[in-house]
Amino acid sequence: MFNILKIFNWYGKGVFKMALGAILSCAFSITVILGTIGIMDGFEKSVKGALRKCSGDLLVFKKSVWFSHAEDDSFLTSKIKSVYAPVLQSEAFLIHHEKSSAVLVMGVDEKSFAEVVGNKFQFEREGESGIVVGSELLKQQKIAIGDEVVLAFANSGGEQGDALLPVLERLRVVGEIHHGIYKKDSRFIYIKRSTLQAVTRTSEDVYNLLMVRAGSNHLDRSVDVDELRDQLQLDLGDGFLVRSFWQEYDLLFQAVKVEKFIIALVLQVIVVISIFNILAFLIFFNERHAAEIFLLETLGVSKRKLAQLWLVAVLALWAISSALAIVLVKLLSYALSHLSFLKLPGEVYNLSRLSLELGVGDYLLVFIMVLAWILLIVGIGVYRLKKRSVLLGLRKEFL
Repeated sequence: MFNILKIFNWYGKGVFKMALGAILSCAFSITVILGTIGIMDGFEKSVKGALRKCSGDLLVFKKSVWFSHAEDDSFLTSKIKSVYAPVLQSEAFLIHHEKSSAVLVMGVDEKSFAEVVGNKFQFEREGESGIVVGSELLKQQKIAIGDEVVLAFANSGGEQGDALLPVLERLRVVGEIHHGIYKKDSRFIYIKRSTLQAVTRTSEDVYNLLMVRAGSNHLDRSVDVDELRDQLQLDLGDGFLVRSFWQEYDLLFQAVKVEKFIIALVLQVIVVISIFNILAFLIFFNERHAAEIFLLETLGVSKRKLAQLWLVAVLALWAISSALAIVLVKLLSYALSHLSFLKLPGEVYNLSRLSLELGVGDYLLVFIMVLAWILLIVGIGVYRLKKRSVLLGLRKEFL
């Protein structure tokens, strides 16, 4: 087989340029499909990873709103076998230099919150308790670490007209947190739970949110979160509501999956067009080397042997295109992560940076799919070439 290939001039008569064009077009089409799949999967993984940094694996709410340490702790301990963290969640306005933003204030205990989520906060600085603010909120309000801000809370008590006035609390910013999701980074503020209870005049016995860790630590992904959610919901009963950490974005993730499937189907058109370039290369090669092919046929080389020759050439083009596509995907991944003009507006896309997430299965799926299209389309072309008469080659020999 390889001795036969040596007969042909692969660098003359425009053959090399034609082959290079076929390889580049096929590699580009493979890269587009892999890039699309990788961006969709990378988006989902990045968002879910960021959400875990906000809430752990599971969120537990009580339908009567308030949990009570005195009433619920023993029951929760008997039902929840993993680590959990009580959280007091409240809404407020952050005021700084006559500018305000609506924020979600999370009152947490440093130790339990770190065990569930992994974020370690140090609220105490120089004898006073401060707050940790989302990175985007710091940029929007032009706040620096060490600055003082005012949080305005709704007044839950008071007499007569005082109940209509907000509770204003001046606090120092002692840290910054970056979740990776624009919505969270532009709205979340963390504060010591006891401090928030004192400011909002809430009993030290109550809280309104429970964050639960599924695995042995906050990095453990071996536990099926959905299965644990269903089991925990069954154990806690109708008085509680258990949600997965990603449930807030459930519709978005479903839309991404549908969009990925539809785009992958549409991009088959690009693959088919690139494969026609490979078929055009084979026809061009056959025309340019008709005399050599005629010589081989007269020397006893069967059409089946020639068909195998085309198959080897096609498989070589496919293999080179696939290898080149892997290189292009790596370049695309680097560009998405580092080039400034590819940075996205976080307020629109939730993430400021896209990343590619591709496994071995994704590569194999795309490569095999492209190979199937090649064998189908090129196979038809090779079959037609086999039907050509030897006399045609003889005629071209003397042109």
